[in-house]
Amino acid sequence: MRRLHLPGTRAWREYRVPLPSGITATIAFALADPAYDFWTVAIAREQQAVAFGLLAIMDAPGEPHEPMLWTFGGESVSILPDDDDLAPSEAVRQILPRYLAMFFDDIKDTVPELTAMKMSVGRRTDRRSDRSLH
Repeated sequence: MRRLHLPGTRAWREYRVPLPSGITATIAFALADPAYDFWTVAIAREQQAVAFGLLAIMDAPGEPHEPMLWTFGGESVSILPDDDDLAPSEAVRQILPRYLAMFFDDIKDTVPELTAMKMSVGRRTDRRSDRSLH
């Protein structure tokens, strides 16, 4: 998992995900530690996130090349791609909440405070940009 498992990572998982295009991508999630001093912490605090980390989509042409920040605000998930990178395709945006929920479930023994969080899989448009998933 290139550049995704950073110091301060509390947990991470990779999932092989079949996409509607017929390609099987690897989607990787890392949960960040809010006590670690890294750029993701400042953004997560600004968004009042209760959980956050990095997300990478690999082996999928036409998808973002760099890891993206994800934040969970208690009711919805936001995905923030790098300004110079692609945004995730609609097909990927539709499956990300399900796999993030699976990630939360997979790491619940490692990070027990996640068990109290309920995740919505709905979407809304971010007023600042169409590059965020909610």
